[in-house]
Amino acid sequence: MPGKLTGKTIGEILKGYGPNTMIHLTPAKAAAFKNGINEGTYSAKLGDVSKMTVKEFQESVVQAGASASYGQPVKGFVVDGVGKFSGDLMQAGDLNPAKVMEYLSTARLPFQGYAPLP
Repeated sequence: MPGKLTGKTIGEILKGYGPNTMIHLTPAKAAAFKNGINEGTYSAKLGDVSKMTVKEFQESVVQAGASASYGQPVKGFVVDGVGKFSGDLMQAGDLNPAKVMEYLSTARLPFQGYAPLP
């Protein structure tokens, strides 16, 4: 993870997006999502994690062993600021130490946007 991110919150990184924007941290670049977002992908609402740094998000929300978990290099966030994901997501439960509700995609989702890390 680039050193420039130290101390920056996710809200600062994604400052142009609203609190209901669904986000998914990824080690991939935008081109990896040209055919959509795979079923079984976890997302969180920006408003629930906006005060966390990427490191805090990786440590307390992203599950250990996931490709974007703590210690893994990450490139950006897949974002859905227009609500297209909402019909194809179900609550995954409070399975993380931060007790942030995560959402699991129940179908292949259309790609809406990507925000690279600074």
